[in-house]
Amino acid sequence: MRGRNCTVRMGGRKKEKEAIVIGKLLKVGMPLEKTIALLGIPKLITVKRGTEPEMDSISIEYLNHGVRIHALAKNPKVEELEVLPTFKGKFAAGVKIGAKFQNRMKNYGIPDSVNAHIAEYPESGMYFF
Repeated sequence: MRGRNCTVRMGGRKKEKEAIVIGKLLKVGMPLEKTIALLGIPKLITVKRGTEPEMDSISIEYLNHGVRIHALAKNPKVEELEVLPTFKGKFAAGVKIGAKFQNRMKNYGIPDSVNAHIAEYPESGMYFF
């Protein structure tokens, strides 16, 4: 078969990437090691000095997934998930990017705090801007 392209599938089926589901596969509080295993090699890692050593933090950027992970350097767990405009995944509660405030309330309940710019759900680590 010279001159032809050939695709070989191992195991009979091509493995498809599973969509990122925030609140299920990817969530606040999970170990960074598990997060990196799930998302792969990051495009960018930024380290920021805090006012005290306990406040030193890192940000790990995954442009291909549309998320930025934030963690404290002394505690290698996800402290915050920042969803970027390129995010193509889903939220476990079914909310979509750009959803109306009423739809978010149906899925997450009444936020702990609301103002003109943000609705805060600190228990689940969700902050909608």
